[in-house]
Amino acid sequence: MRKFVLPCLIAFALVLSGCYSAQVTTEKEPGGETIEMRKTGFVNGLVMQGMPVDGARMCPNGVASVSTELTFLDQFLGALTGGIYSPMTVTLNCASGEMSGGMSKLVPAPDIDFKLPEETKQTEVEKTISAAAQKSATMDRPVQVKFTSQ
Repeated sequence: MRKFVLPCLIAFALVLSGCYSAQVTTEKEPGGETIEMRKTGFVNGLVMQGMPVDGARMCPNGVASVSTELTFLDQFLGALTGGIYSPMTVTLNCASGEMSGGMSKLVPAPDIDFKLPEETKQTEVEKTISAAAQKSATMDRPVQVKFTSQ
């Protein structure tokens, strides 16, 4: 029995010595702000506690990358509880607001389709907005309503 204790301890130490990580990147340039948080999972991470990570709320210019990591401590706690408790570390790298080729190329700026003078009455503004929405829906593209000063 004692012959198996040392090899089992060495194998256990080797298995837990590495870290598991995954990273997802976008085409946005990193802005320097990094948000790191601990998430609690159960049943080997299949069930996560609490709300999902909301990158849009936390990073006003969007997310440049998201990393998840199981550190040595995370793996040790998971192994100690038999996978019932499985924490992980999530890191958000917020974007600077500049694009390196993504969304700005997908949606062109809309042409000015409707012009209204600033002193236009409310009923006329509502009619114009309604017409703009209908034109946008039928043409399947964005339209723009601009108020001009004469």
